Amino acid sequence: MYPTLFRIGNFDVTTFGVMVATGALVGLWIFGRELARSGLPASAADAAMAGVFGGLVGAKLLWVAEHVGQEPFRDLLFSRGGMSWFGGLVGGVGTALIVMKWQRLPLVATLPITPALPAVATLPITPVLPAVAMLPITPVLPAGSGWPATTPSA
Repeated sequence: MYPTLFRIGNFDVTTFGVMVATGALVGLWIFGRELARSGLPASAADAAMAGVFGGLVGAKLLWVAEHVGQEPFRDLLFSRGGMSWFGGLVGGVGTALIVMKWQRLPLVATLPITPALPAVATLPITPVLPAVAMLPITPVLPAGSGWPATTPSA
């Protein structure tokens, strides 16, 4: 996997960023189709979009909280890297539920169509796993997987 796909000025467009955006767009598109099929209000898509942004913010904030003290807080917060899956889950679901309550959307009726949203979480990580599996690392977790202390530079 190529870490940087291309550059726009000084801004690197990364493979991970493109995959996150693709996962979000595919998940939102499927969710919108399921909303129309089930007859639920289209405004529920707003909650899904808020969940995407809430997930990204939650993932970054938990990663910063996990690494505070290793570098200055501001550097961690504005670095290009670092996201925590659990922070994304809590931030995304929490934000979506708040927006659904605020818009008075039927939670129980909307839950059966939410399986469309995992595309947002699974698509970005899918191409990363084979690349990580090829790294020369020692398993450190009970399941036999581990992460290197450093990542290869581009």
